[in-house]
Amino acid sequence: MFCAQFEPDGDGFLYRAGLKAEAVRVSAQERQAFVDAFRRDLRRMMVSTIGIIVAIAIAMIAWEANHEAIDRNSLTYWAIIASLTVPLVLAHLYIWRAPARALERRPKAGPPLSRKDIGDRILVEQSYGFHVATLLIFSTLLFASLSVPDPFRGWNLVWLGTWVALILVSIANLYRKWKLSRPG
Repeated sequence: MFCAQFEPDGDGFLYRAGLKAEAVRVSAQERQAFVDAFRRDLRRMMVSTIGIIVAIAIAMIAWEANHEAIDRNSLTYWAIIASLTVPLVLAHLYIWRAPARALERRPKAGPPLSRKDIGDRILVEQSYGFHVATLLIFSTLLFASLSVPDPFRGWNLVWLGTWVALILVSIANLYRKWKLSRPG
C-alpha cells in the first residue's frame, strides 16, 4: 500500500500522501530511496516490537510469579496493552509519512484526488481473491447465524441483517471491481 502512493508519470512518479493529497513529482531514484527507507524502518520497528513484547511478557511472568495474577479485566492489563499499541501505531504513521515530510516544500504537480477516484484506485488494486474471501466469510457467518434455535428473534435478527448487508456490499464491490478492471 505504501508504494501505491507513487503513481508512474513519464520517467518519474507522482507522490500523493495517503493517496489523497496534491501530487508532487519525484524521480525514480527518489521513489526507490523512499521505498527502501520505509521497508528498512518498518523491519527495524517490527524487530524492536518483538523485543518489547518479549520483555513485557517476561516482566508480566516475573510479576505473576511473585505476586497475584493480573486480572485480564482490570485497567492495569489494558493500560499495558495500550502502552504497547499506541507507540507502535504512532511509529508506523511517522515512518509512513516520511516522504510527505521530505517533499512538503516541493511545488505541486497535480490536484488532489476525489474520494471516488481514491476508492476506485483502491478497489482496482485489491485482488478478486480478497473480495471472494470476504463474500465467503460473510456467507459462512450468515449460515452460522441461521443455525441457532431461533434465528429471527432479538439480536439474532440484527446479526442476520448485518451479514446480509455485508454480503450485498461484497457483491457490489465485486461488480464495481469487474466494471473498473475492464478495458475501455
